[in-house]
Amino acid sequence: MHSHFDAMDGPVLIMALADGAGSASHSADGARAGCSAAVHGAMMFIQQYGARSITADAVRQIFRDAREEVRRQANETGCRPRDWASTLLIVVMSGQGAAVAQIGDGSIVIDFGEGFELAFLPDQDMLNVTNFLVDEDAMDVVQVRIFDDIQPQRVLLTSDGLMPVLIDVRKSAPHTPAVERFLSVLDDRYVGSDTSELLESLLSHEQVNARTDDDKSIIMAARILAS
Repeated sequence: MHSHFDAMDGPVLIMALADGAGSASHSADGARAGCSAAVHGAMMFIQQYGARSITADAVRQIFRDAREEVRRQANETGCRPRDWASTLLIVVMSGQGAAVAQIGDGSIVIDFGEGFELAFLPDQDMLNVTNFLVDEDAMDVVQVRIFDDIQPQRVLLTSDGLMPVLIDVRKSAPHTPAVERFLSVLDDRYVGSDTSELLESLLSHEQVNARTDDDKSIIMAARILAS
């Protein structure tokens, strides 16, 4: 899910990705609700205060509000919050910098013009354990980073289903050739093409499916510099 709009201090892009827990009966509902609430919360904050005002505390509050909204919707349907469990990753990009945050598995890859880096390094001791937005201790484990006055050139958010393809977990680093291949669908040479079709072709490629049999979710963005 994403939103692109003009704030008081310039254009802003918000991206959110969530992956439902396989054991949760309404995880898809939880993922949609979490993304929607987080994007809406970030929009409301930025429209009121401006992109430059976003802080780590503000991002944590956005996650806290999104958590409460998911739990509220779960309760309204007669479900336990755990039935709506999902991860949540969010990126806010503006001319003033960027804010990134994550709870649960998946990865955020950022390129500031000097190569790809992971926004958050995977915890080697927690590779088989996942936190979810609805968890009681969610706010204790959410990870947040603020980048002031430095603008990402390219960003990629992915669920854990694509991590075997895009992330070298042993090195705690992006697998650059694979990341470049996916981001290439945003290149100028594909302007006017159906990028969704190009991305679908990549996601269904036999080399990708040989590395993972999990659900695959991805969001990408590239900054276009004025000529």
